Amino acid sequence: MNRLKGLLKRVFNPSLRILLPLIPISVVLLIFGLSEEFTGSPVAYISYLLSAYTLTAVICALPKMAGRVKSRFWSLSVIKKINAGKIGHLFLNNIAFRGTVSIYQGLVLNTVYAVFRGIAACLFSSVWFGAISVYYLFLAVIRLFLVLYVRHLKKYRGDAEKLMLFEFKGYRICGFLMLHLNSAMAGMTVLMIRDNLHYKYPGYVIYLSALYTFYSAITASVNIFRFRKLKSPVLSASKAISFTSAAMSVMALQTAMISRFGENDAVFRQTANTATGTVVCAGSVIIAIYMIFRSTYNIKKIKRKKLTYDK
Repeated sequence: MNRLKGLLKRVFNPSLRILLPLIPISVVLLIFGLSEEFTGSPVAYISYLLSAYTLTAVICALPKMAGRVKSRFWSLSVIKKINAGKIGHLFLNNIAFRGTVSIYQGLVLNTVYAVFRGIAACLFSSVWFGAISVYYLFLAVIRLFLVLYVRHLKKYRGDAEKLMLFEFKGYRICGFLMLHLNSAMAGMTVLMIRDNLHYKYPGYVIYLSALYTFYSAITASVNIFRFRKLKSPVLSASKAISFTSAAMSVMALQTAMISRFGENDAVFRQTANTATGTVVCAGSVIIAIYMIFRSTYNIKKIKRKKLTYDK
């Protein structure tokens, strides 16, 4: 058993001298493997296997790399200069400030991705891409609501109860907005699965979609743990939006990839889209309902406390 563990460790935890060159090589090979000229060829299969291995090795190496990167990061002269400034110091050392910045960042990226999907929908006459574009556009509107809501939090900084009550009210509004949006998207997904719709997209659309999907999934996962200890309903709403957005982008990427590489297998396409669509849409609706119930419960709890104090 120990020999097996040692062997697996050596295989999936190579030195950085081996791992770092593997990353660009895997990316280049994958680009060739996904192109029409090499579809189904040995190059394609080798690129898939090498990419899977490289991704696994990178994930295994992350804890070790994180410590080194962190120590080198703080020793950089540029970072020291940024840390000397007021805003730079806040961003690098104040987690609450970074949480607020992440809401603005999410708004910008949501809007850009919605525009990208909208342009793709027009170029390729894709109703599904159009629906996704509208979905992300409305998510951007919800994020804009959060941005405007955050700007009013300063009025309640001196009163913890009023601040929490105000935040939970915003959290509940986001829950209602997300419930309506996700319910509509679930209906569109059902139609897409029922009619077994599929569209042909060029490779660059898939690459850009994959890039956004990986970024949003990683960011959403990190933020769930990073901002949890702040116990801010507004930041929790932002995390819920990010998580829902990441889940929907996974489903959108899957439909694009199946349409590109499995267009002749209608049964597999419908089965895969049904499974992923059910999990994503049901999960998104459940998250929205949870937000509504949680916020309503806490609002009532805070108001009961306030009435007790008034008496």
